Amino acid sequence: MVGDPVLHYEMVDLDVLGVPEPTDAEMEQIFVKKASKVRTWNRRHTPQGVALKVNDPHWLAVKKGVQCHIDTGFPRYSHQLKVRVDPNTFITGNDEIQYPLVRGLYYILDAHSPHEVLATGADSFWNVTAAIDHNIQLNPDTTLKRLLEYVKTNHILEGSFE
Repeated sequence: MVGDPVLHYEMVDLDVLGVPEPTDAEMEQIFVKKASKVRTWNRRHTPQGVALKVNDPHWLAVKKGVQCHIDTGFPRYSHQLKVRVDPNTFITGNDEIQYPLVRGLYYILDAHSPHEVLATGADSFWNVTAAIDHNIQLNPDTTLKRLLEYVKTNHILEGSFE
């Protein structure tokens, strides 16, 4: 069993690149109809209406952290660019290394390895990500460019909320 679910970790200055940070009001609109702590939206769909889960940029948000879990219902690798993360939010796995999650973080997660998102302070609430999931670990530079293009051209409130 893999202990560290974080396979790649680097920073990008989203403010310099003109990427907006989602507001509390926008996040409340996304979570208004669902009590869940996790939301994903703006995925493309097949002609039969099935959401694409592989190699398709989409939005993902976590509200106040999630307990330790394994995402076996999704592709193994999640390539994520954080567009908003409130203070005191971390990701950790079996090895108990706490990686701080912050705006501008780009990382690759082994989603089939146990991991949890910890929100440890009263000021830690939103964790908003643009993500591409895949069965293989994609080239970090190429995938980061795709995610940056996605966040620049897809407003947080666009698309259907799943």
